[in-house]
Amino acid sequence: MRRPRARDTAIGASVRVALLLAVLSLPAEAWARQSGPVQMAPPVRPAAPASAEPASPAPACPPGVPERLCEPWPRGEWVDPVECRSDPGDSYALYLPSDYTPARFWPALIVLDARGRGRHAAERFQAAADRFGWLLASSNDSASDAGWEEISGPARALLADAPHRFAIDPRRIYLAGFSGTARGIGAIAANAGGGFPGVFLAGGGLPAELPATEVTFAVFAAAGSEDFNFPEIDALADPLAAAGVAHRVEIFDGPHAWPPEELAAEAIGWFELRAMAAGTRRFDPALAAELAAGWLEEAGERERAGETVGAFRLYRSTAADLADLLAALPAGAAPPAGGPPTLPDGKPAASPRADSRPPESGAAIGSATVERLRGLLAEARTSTGRLEASAALRRGLAERGRVAAWEEGRRRDLERVVQPLRQLDDQPPLDTLPRGARLIEKLRAEAAGDGARALAARRVLGLAAANTGFYLPRDLLPRGEYRRAATALELAVLIREDNAVAWYNLACARARLGQHAEALDALERAVAAGYRDADHLAADPDLESLHGHERFAALLAGLRAAAPAAGRSPS
Repeated sequence: MRRPRARDTAIGASVRVALLLAVLSLPAEAWARQSGPVQMAPPVRPAAPASAEPASPAPACPPGVPERLCEPWPRGEWVDPVECRSDPGDSYALYLPSDYTPARFWPALIVLDARGRGRHAAERFQAAADRFGWLLASSNDSASDAGWEEISGPARALLADAPHRFAIDPRRIYLAGFSGTARGIGAIAANAGGGFPGVFLAGGGLPAELPATEVTFAVFAAAGSEDFNFPEIDALADPLAAAGVAHRVEIFDGPHAWPPEELAAEAIGWFELRAMAAGTRRFDPALAAELAAGWLEEAGERERAGETVGAFRLYRSTAADLADLLAALPAGAAPPAGGPPTLPDGKPAASPRADSRPPESGAAIGSATVERLRGLLAEARTSTGRLEASAALRRGLAERGRVAAWEEGRRRDLERVVQPLRQLDDQPPLDTLPRGARLIEKLRAEAAGDGARALAARRVLGLAAANTGFYLPRDLLPRGEYRRAATALELAVLIREDNAVAWYNLACARARLGQHAEALDALERAVAAGYRDADHLAADPDLESLHGHERFAALLAGLRAAAPAAGRSPS
């Protein structure tokens, strides 16, 4: 289990960023929420390559631009890792758009993945970063489930480093997180007093302690249809709308994971329109109309497909976005250009530009453009009102409520099964395993079908797999609670027979219990499911009692023979 390390909190950056960084020094009890399982084991990382540094010599800087912003970093390709100079123990994956130049300022997306998969998490934003001109910086060290410091520390280090080395617009630093780190960035933004204009939440909602009425930033939230955290994402839409918070809530086909590239690009486009409304990005009338028209077309497709609730929400949010955009335009005036940002050391830029793309020809807004946007707003409002009064929406909401109630009931059933395994002062009931097996069998039968309830059953199974295959063993095995851990893991492999990590950990628990034949059975299933780490297998003290068995020797020899082709597997 990874231990938090001490980090340097003395950070030199712009005043604005420094104020944001101060938020990251808040203690966990100030707001942190300890919930939200992540269905994945901690990855085994290969040794990190040497930290990337720009080539030298540096090119001549534009007039008035500090030399530290002019290092010759590659454009249009990933640089990984970039070591944080203020905290050499932290690094991040960096992507600069193809036409990046320090002569103007660029919006940036700071990504905190739940397992520190810097480039993996941020790559889905790459196409949008090139199209809209965004800098991407994604931590290689962030984590959820290991305490507040594993979120705040990497965020603090990254925010101290990137704005000091790259031409980032301090008014347009956005945050993205997944599962536990999604809740973390929500809390960071909430405590920053409006310092972050928007957050991208994937597979995890806002902190439970943060009411919608106190949200001061734009929220783009996304979850998979089979994500066990789906309910908390889905529940964001109506409270945020009622509180007047700019938001989008999107559901994609899939499990607990970052969303696909198309949805990530849609989020960046949405943040661009929100920046136009806020006056921190030069107004681009053609782009605004293109984005809004695309959202209305998507809403219409959902409505025709019978996805009434999703269509209504998209009509509603698009209407709110366009209303905010048009309200920000003074009558008869030129569009807001976005005032000049200051450099991280407080000096103004020589030729400041808050956006990364020029507007379409002609800076002033023509009457035709205004009428086009007003027409789209009228269409969005009409469609919102029509659906709001429709029987189709009432039926959709009622069905959604019935499925949500059924899902909540099955989650309570699951909790009744696993709770005795957490209570270390009592022996778990002897029927824990058979009761859990019966529940899993019923859920698997339900999940095999089609429709909303089948998706709900898959979400509950995903939650059960995360609890029994990751969280409970993580807590129980180090305490020597091998019987409880074995019970949890036996349930985990009933849910997913191809879970190599669960089979391996079950072998460890059984070996510690002296159940050698059963431990070897589990170990063979782990290898059949894809376990490949021969060195870890040979050195694992949990498996020492198996070393004299022929079956163990045969497994180890087979793994070592296959190692050059197979590589290393998670443990």
